[in-house]
Amino acid sequence: LKTQINLHYGYFEDNKKSKGSIITKDKNEINPSTIFAYNALDLPLHIRRTFPNKFLNHPKISELVTNKYKLYKIIKNSKVLVPKTYLVKNKDDVSKILKKHKIHNGFVIKPIKGTYGQLVHVFAHDKYKPNIKKRMLMQKRIVSKKKRGKFWDVRVFVIDGEYAGCFVRESKKSVTNIRKGAKSTTLSKKLEKKLAFPAEEIVRLIEREGRKKL
Repeated sequence: LKTQINLHYGYFEDNKKSKGSIITKDKNEINPSTIFAYNALDLPLHIRRTFPNKFLNHPKISELVTNKYKLYKIIKNSKVLVPKTYLVKNKDDVSKILKKHKIHNGFVIKPIKGTYGQLVHVFAHDKYKPNIKKRMLMQKRIVSKKKRGKFWDVRVFVIDGEYAGCFVRESKKSVTNIRKGAKSTTLSKKLEKKLAFPAEEIVRLIEREGRKKL
């Protein structure tokens, strides 16, 4: 790997009153060289003023990244495999999709824009018809092997087009989000190397689409 960085994870709430530094989830104070946030405007004003030139992603790129359906449409025809995703606005839409498409392992309902695992619902099979009252995303559920008896996924970082590192989120719950109680850990070097191409390819596609909007 050409680039290696030290990754630190932090919460917005812990940094509401921080001064001159960023407080990590381990309660350490750091002076980061780069800050990643899905939406920098969510960060306290004093942090944006203290680190004005250290944020990744142009606002137009952030718009693509935070909108899960736009992101799906960018990636779906690439070499990177992604779960089938549909826009639904009520339970009748869900029923039509389940009837038309073969979805054997259940499905996931989630917001088009959302973070921290909020309003994400996992359904193990197609007998359940969630009561949806606004536009949401419906995705084919991916059933992966558990790691030490826990559900898990990987959060990957790409900087300047190059794979820069990752960490694993694992939880006893099916929604593997740190805010929902998941714990972070490391990934084996063997598996980590396999993530470089799909991660860099996704970012390349996002940047290509983003340039059209700049």
